[in-house]
Amino acid sequence: MNNKVLVTGAAGFIGSHVCDHLVNAGYNVIALDDLSGGFEDNVNTAATFINGSITNVDLVNQLFASHRFEYVFHLAAYAAEASAILYAGLIIPIILLAASTLLMLP
Repeated sequence: MNNKVLVTGAAGFIGSHVCDHLVNAGYNVIALDDLSGGFEDNVNTAATFINGSITNVDLVNQLFASHRFEYVFHLAAYAAEASAILYAGLIIPIILLAASTLLMLP
């Protein structure tokens, strides 16, 4: 069994709790976050923290080439609801780019 797991948005509230549960369940967690809305201190110290963006295609490709993930938990997002409404023209393309980056992987 491959026990490597990628968690995007790992430094946020939900992502950090998912990391905690995965680490406690025995998974080798790779925690990806650009710290635009979370804090590195939130990430379980047993996880491998990568400071980077899900929109960085080269970084994501490198992670997938280096690790054979059993699961991916895509939790990266901009969580400020008011900002999401005001800046929808910016935030929606970022979310779509991030999701398509993961979907385009071989």
